[in-house]
Amino acid sequence: MTRIARVSALLAPVLLTALALAGPAAAAAPKPPGKHAKDASVLPKQWTKKHKVRGAKADPDDDGLTNWGEWRSRTKPKRHDTDRDGIGDAQEDYDRDGLDNGSEEDAGTDPARRDTDRDGIRDGDEDADGDGLTNAQEARTGNDPRDPDADGDGVRDGDENAGVVQAFDGTTLTIALARGGTLSGVVDAASDVVCEDEGYVEEDLDAGGEAEEWLDDEDGAEPFGVKARLAEEGDEDAADDEDWGEEELGDCTAALVPGSPVREAELEDGVFVVLDLLSTGR
Repeated sequence: MTRIARVSALLAPVLLTALALAGPAAAAAPKPPGKHAKDASVLPKQWTKKHKVRGAKADPDDDGLTNWGEWRSRTKPKRHDTDRDGIGDAQEDYDRDGLDNGSEEDAGTDPARRDTDRDGIRDGDEDADGDGLTNAQEARTGNDPRDPDADGDGVRDGDENAGVVQAFDGTTLTIALARGGTLSGVVDAASDVVCEDEGYVEEDLDAGGEAEEWLDDEDGAEPFGVKARLAEEGDEDAADDEDWGEEELGDCTAALVPGSPVREAELEDGVFVVLDLLSTGR
């Protein structure tokens, strides 16, 4: 056996022992933040004790960031605007990647790192769910950056004319599409308009002015919907009136102001037959 072979034979057990000892430590090393961050359930005890908070999903200052999001954003969970610059913590984009802190939490990316997965693409320009909309475009249009079909209708979010309201004169609506270009058409009583407030349906009108489903209120105790509300107010006749839908269409189109997110729009013969709106943005 040569000298080199003898030395190698002697070193082999030492190397194997070292690797065995290093194995558990390597396995226990923390994973880089970002992936599925929204699903995390454990916060550092020192941080929770310092800020006197409990629960990763709680939002004690009601600023749109959970405690988990506040920790990762380096913001204070009991102060709506940590740096007091007039911009809420959820709307801040400290790493300047095109996503604010709230959207970073939705996307599962790191609000303190411009390129969470270090692939050379800013977090805002990523399309993690492969639906044709970048994370930033999903945020602007009120879609889920981790669900390619947010409304579950079998059509990718990127193929539903998502965008923001560019202009509306009471009749003609123009949408600035997230993927580029514009889409214009008429909004009238034949339009199926759905208004949502941060994800909760407020009004749902079909072409005939009929509401197929009533939603419960926050406590799940009372029916919520146009007819339900009219009936509760004691106006049974108005609740059954065929033209109530046209009246409520006016309420719904109040959401059609420049900058309002449009999650879905379908145009037929110059008329918007489907409009899915968010009445308020983040």
